[in-house]
Amino acid sequence: MKWVLQSSSGQLPDWSGPWIAAARLIPLQKPGGGVRPIAVGDVLRRLTSKVLQHALASNIKEILAPLQLGVGMKGATEHVGRKLQRILDEHPDSFVLQVDLSNAFNSVDRVSIQTALLAQLPELLPWFQFTHSNPSPLFGGTETLLSQQGTQQGDPLGPAFFALAIHPIISSITTPEGLDWQTWYADDGTLVGTAKALLEMLETLTTKLKVQGLQVNLSKCKLWSPQGVLEGECSAKHVSWEEPKTVLGTPFGSESAEQIFLQEVRTKHHRLLQRLSKFPDPQVATALLRYCLGAQKVNHLMRVLRSDNMTDFVTETTGDIRQTLDSVLDTSLSDPAWIQCCLPIRQGGLGVQNPLFTQHAAYFSSAVADCSGAFSPMNETAEPTQELWAAAEQLTHQIDQDPVLAKWVVDGHLPPPVQLMENGQHTQKYWSAKVHQQVKHDLQANANLRDQIRLQSAGAEHAGAWLSVIPNENLGFHFGADVYKLLIKSLLGMQVLPEAAAGTPCDDCGQPLDIYGDHLLSCRYGGAWKRHNFVAATLNAIAVSAGITTSREVQINGKERPADLLLSRWDGNRDAAVDLTIRHNLLPTAQWDLNQSAVAQAEEAKLTKYKDTCNAASVTFIPVGVDTFGATGPHAASFLGKLFTRYAKRAGRAEERYRGQHHRECWQRLSVALHKAKAEQLCAVFTVLGGVTAVPYRDTEE
Repeated sequence: MKWVLQSSSGQLPDWSGPWIAAARLIPLQKPGGGVRPIAVGDVLRRLTSKVLQHALASNIKEILAPLQLGVGMKGATEHVGRKLQRILDEHPDSFVLQVDLSNAFNSVDRVSIQTALLAQLPELLPWFQFTHSNPSPLFGGTETLLSQQGTQQGDPLGPAFFALAIHPIISSITTPEGLDWQTWYADDGTLVGTAKALLEMLETLTTKLKVQGLQVNLSKCKLWSPQGVLEGECSAKHVSWEEPKTVLGTPFGSESAEQIFLQEVRTKHHRLLQRLSKFPDPQVATALLRYCLGAQKVNHLMRVLRSDNMTDFVTETTGDIRQTLDSVLDTSLSDPAWIQCCLPIRQGGLGVQNPLFTQHAAYFSSAVADCSGAFSPMNETAEPTQELWAAAEQLTHQIDQDPVLAKWVVDGHLPPPVQLMENGQHTQKYWSAKVHQQVKHDLQANANLRDQIRLQSAGAEHAGAWLSVIPNENLGFHFGADVYKLLIKSLLGMQVLPEAAAGTPCDDCGQPLDIYGDHLLSCRYGGAWKRHNFVAATLNAIAVSAGITTSREVQINGKERPADLLLSRWDGNRDAAVDLTIRHNLLPTAQWDLNQSAVAQAEEAKLTKYKDTCNAASVTFIPVGVDTFGATGPHAASFLGKLFTRYAKRAGRAEERYRGQHHRECWQRLSVALHKAKAEQLCAVFTVLGGVTAVPYRDTEE
């Protein structure tokens, strides 16, 4: 924080500015050709810019909105697309002009930025002068360039600097008669009106922006209309309604143009997925599919586009994602396994989004947000459309007996905007969660008892923490390729040993093995102690990091090891004896019961055995029960929550906004330890029958 205060207020030496502003230059190819240079700046420079951006976000928004939506406006691209569609529906003879500026960020005059900051946002002026007054080096491969003009794409404040520089011009131009609406998203302008008014505006913009070093690229400026007839010459590129075109990612055009656009998107997406399917690391590939290359690539289209063309597009894209996951995991997923993969991690899935599940929730939530004014800079609301109610009708088929949605459909109107936003009913998260809950309910209802218990454990709170980690070898969060695939198969209820293993006697106890690995995970003689020690070591490392003095394998009143960990002064002046027990809920010889938790029963058994002994020694006894999928017993959940809070306080981040981050870190460490130990236990026996080599888990702080 001291660095941010000093650097942003101009207290650092002037000579250091260019080096703080230095960056590594990465050239990215633009979709339409050409190169977009992205500057990856120093961490300290990006940190300062990010802090200033966050602190002044409301000021920047107040200055720029509603004309400029490219800085600090959530959902701005959707707002522009939907409002433009409404205008064209009401006035199909209107023209749309899309303004394109050549290399805008790197060309804008820095004096103009400085002048704008001085007049509108002087709080940012010292930082801008420090980083932009002198040329700064840009390192690109073997060459070094100098950044002497404009602002850098890659700087968190770059869009704000650019927008503030051009705002006085675009806001002061006299609006010609016939211009109905204009909006800007950074350097992309969208104007609606008559062709004559738009071409006059284009000429004015060309002249005015040139003063700031900006050039309007007339060859890329597009003029088009659904039904309007262009008369006379056009300085912009006239595009037919039959040609595909997009405004900030929202497609416009005839049905055939829309079909062409969707096919192009699907082809590009399919090509990316094919490359991902060949990625050698399944853990990394699954993370990329979950967060980058899955339905996220098409989610924007599902939110803004509703037509018959989308049905085929969504179905084909879902098939591509499923095929990619098959290749990544080197298996052929059954329908139930695929459905489980598409559930959120918190519900026992892999978090791979399924467009078929979320299509209607995506469009409906976006339409509701439009009606509530959630994304409008002026809280502008829209009337519900037929497309909104069609999506609502489809959602009622996905979500059984949802009284809220059913009432809306029957009444034919939405609640007031304030109520929608207070309840979060304008968000896709709200409606997608309901869809996923219904999907999981149906999946469990059609499963056998073993799979019902497995799904229940896998969907327990924090059970899937190991799936959400960033694959990092240094943190111990990376699984080997074969180990990861083995664990995923176990999670999905697939066989982890070949058919030949079924009925083969266990080397340790002689009981028959099964293809699901249930016996291996429950055998008392087959390495369960290793699994126990892995998790206990991680628990000990977290306790030590929390500033707690610990002892391992402690006897109390002569009782053998009632404390895997003894925590000094845990509860006031009382020490705590923590006894860890790990159970497999699917013990082959047990009587399975969906309503009975094996770990909860194990915790109660431990309490009966050791509580009185520990109390007699003035020691608090805490049983910590965990099952092999990561579900915890009630005593474990309570204890771990308190331990992780102490860990957060020790790290100096006890505030609520940081506490969750440290809790998540601790759950991930514990979950990774459990699953690496689980993998080693599965792999240790009968490697010739399909086992693989597991890397023993070593906690980084042990």
